[in-house]
Amino acid sequence: MKKNFILVLVILAAVILMTFACGQAMLVPGGTTTTTTTTTTIAPAPNIVITDDQGAELISGGSFSWPRSLLASTSGHVTLTIQNNGNLGLTLTGSPLVDLSGDSVITVKTQPGAAALDPDGSMTFVLEFSPLVAGSYSTILSISSNDPDLALFTCTVNAKGISPEIHVTDDASVDIASSG
Repeated sequence: MKKNFILVLVILAAVILMTFACGQAMLVPGGTTTTTTTTTTIAPAPNIVITDDQGAELISGGSFSWPRSLLASTSGHVTLTIQNNGNLGLTLTGSPLVDLSGDSVITVKTQPGAAALDPDGSMTFVLEFSPLVAGSYSTILSISSNDPDLALFTCTVNAKGISPEIHVTDDASVDIASSG
């Protein structure tokens, strides 16, 4: 009787060891054990990620708002970064590399310096906003690449031009209201 009890404990210990050593072990009725092991292989691939100058990620299909409104007849710049978070080289395939379509007051001031980007590498490009008059503006940012999951990155860029605000005061520094 003691021998049978010890034998059961030894078998139970062996099943537990197999569970930790080989993956998932399953005791099948009748006293046999089956073990399955799952292996996942990730194929090498590039992975494009675009971030703003604060490090926030732009989402393809989403929108990016210009950091601040600009006075009409002035201009401002924003630097965006293209990152390759994949484990294979990223190639930008568009011509131009970064394309805009929409309001012409938002332009690419500086294109990326190269079309190829190593894994974990990054490069920048610069957008310029130069509103001529007050108003809301938008354009579509497009970047084509060899990323198998995101061959065409698109994002709406929104910006706002404003009119200067004029305050007129009398000699006593009192605001004089506008008549319309």
